[in-house]
Amino acid sequence: MDSDAMIRKLIIKNNRHQTMTRTCVTAALVLFVVTALVMVVLAALGVAPATVGGTLVTALAVALLSAPLVCWLVVLPANKGVQNLLQGPIIDEETRTLNQRGIIITLLELMAMAERYGNDLSVALVKLGDVDKLDDATQSQFMAGAADVIAEALRMPDRLGRYDSDSFLMILPETSQANADLVTERVIESLRSNGVRLSDDKTIKPESFAMAVTQYVKGEDLASITGRIEELLAKSAPA
Repeated sequence: MDSDAMIRKLIIKNNRHQTMTRTCVTAALVLFVVTALVMVVLAALGVAPATVGGTLVTALAVALLSAPLVCWLVVLPANKGVQNLLQGPIIDEETRTLNQRGIIITLLELMAMAERYGNDLSVALVKLGDVDKLDDATQSQFMAGAADVIAEALRMPDRLGRYDSDSFLMILPETSQANADLVTERVIESLRSNGVRLSDDKTIKPESFAMAVTQYVKGEDLASITGRIEELLAKSAPA
């Protein structure tokens, strides 16, 4: 999914928005200090004699006048990217769950809450095997049915979204990795035992699964946690 890959890159970039905001303040401080030092050096060389008060006033003026330009060049484009991101569709038409854009936005929101309040947060990625062997119509029905089975096995606060053509991402708030393992096992067992019902009442039981679970680490960004869960999934043996 090329478009979804671009979405992920955009979100990862904008996940640093708070850092960019701090950059504005830092830029103002740096400009103030540098300007003051330059004026002190010039005064010492006799090029531009200045008083301490005059030096501080000039440095402050440069910082206040220049820092907004830095913010305009750095932060406003990031804000525009976030607004464009939020205006896009967030529901997957086939499965009626969140699409990749929607589940990533939800993950960002819950990461921010976990960071602020110190709550546990885990994510699980489940890949259904041999989906590509189905024809397009059956594949669409199968993924929709699988989404229903997974949603039924999840708890009320949990969030579910289609992460790729054959995989779902589950976000598990207030959940340690140990408890997330239990939730994921329940999901897999439900898929394995109940199968996936298609629109013609035919039931398909998935032959294999790959799954990965990881817990959010305080301070990490979106690129870190999504990269880790994808790497774990790639190393996971089919269940």
